Amino acid sequence: MGTIDDIRNVLQDFMAPELRELRGRFDGVNARLDAHEKVSEAQNVGIGGQFAGMTAQFAAVNLKIDALSARLESIASSLSWEQRLSRLEAARPQQQ
Repeated sequence: MGTIDDIRNVLQDFMAPELRELRGRFDGVNARLDAHEKVSEAQNVGIGGQFAGMTAQFAAVNLKIDALSARLESIASSLSWEQRLSRLEAARPQQQ
C-alpha cells in the first residue's frame, strides 16, 4: 500500500495549498460582490426616492390641470350660444 500512500501525500502536498488559495480568492470575490450589491441597493433606494418625488410633482401638476380644466369648462359654458341667447332674451324688455 505504499503507492497509495505516496499518491495521497503528493495530492495533499500539492493540491491542498492550491485549493486553499482558490478558496481565498473566492472569498475575496464574494466580498467584492457583496460590496457591489450594497452600493447597487443604495443607488436603487436613491432612484426610488427620486421617483417618489416625481410622483408627488405629477400629482400636483394633475391637480393644476384639473383646476384649469374646470375653469375652461365654466368659461366655455358661459360662452355657449344657448346661455348667451337665454340671457339676451331675459334682458330684453317684454313686448306685447
